[in-house]
Amino acid sequence: MEIIIAIILAVVQGLTEFLPVSSSGHLVILQQFMHLDVPLFFDALLHAGTLVAVLVYFWNDLLQIAIELLNFNTKSKKFQEGMWIGMASIPIIIVGLLFYDQVTKLFSSIHAVAIALFVTGVLLVLTKRSKQKGRLTFGKSLIIGVAQAIAVIPGISRSGSTIAAGIFQGVNSAEAARFSFLLSLPAITGAFLLTLYHGFRDATIQSVDLSYAIGFICSAVVGYIALALLFSIVRKGKLHYFGYYCMCLSAGILVLIVL
Repeated sequence: MEIIIAIILAVVQGLTEFLPVSSSGHLVILQQFMHLDVPLFFDALLHAGTLVAVLVYFWNDLLQIAIELLNFNTKSKKFQEGMWIGMASIPIIIVGLLFYDQVTKLFSSIHAVAIALFVTGVLLVLTKRSKQKGRLTFGKSLIIGVAQAIAVIPGISRSGSTIAAGIFQGVNSAEAARFSFLLSLPAITGAFLLTLYHGFRDATIQSVDLSYAIGFICSAVVGYIALALLFSIVRKGKLHYFGYYCMCLSAGILVLIVL
């Protein structure tokens, strides 16, 4: 793969993985209109780069959660949070294992991506009217986990749908965003491992080159910046702005398809 193409894809992945506009949807759009044939393993590496961004950004939180889980300190909030993350990850594990082939086929449908982007846009715009006075609970975390499972559809933003699911339940937007990104760790890790498994099983993973390493690093760096940017936007209550972007992008894609 050409290095410049790898950088472009990595920057798009790093930005859109955490900004609520669907990274998978944007990658499908790029591949469609730039006539790119992106190896599945390269796409997985870009997701792994954003995984590193989350690990670095939330390092202290993750360390405290791990300590409380190892100590089995059931009265600790960090222990509860760790358990909630584990339980809320079950829906996407089920979807990933049972519907991998069906979901993969959607990545070749630009029409499906356009429709899904519009749905994402509507969800984000609706967050503007939601009251955020409650706290995250076990039940609310499970619903957020279901939203994450639905977001395997390209065009449905994982961060957008999970944050919106929290906000619709009255959870503070910053708390919903934090839980969303902590919840992304098992999801991104699982997606990476599942891609590796299918790649080796189907012998579709070919030799890698320098562009793969550059793409991985770029997606990690840009992803970290996008994380910091999104939290700033969420705290200002401007999440719905991304909804207008998604709906406009969806309309633009459909117009281009018709023309």
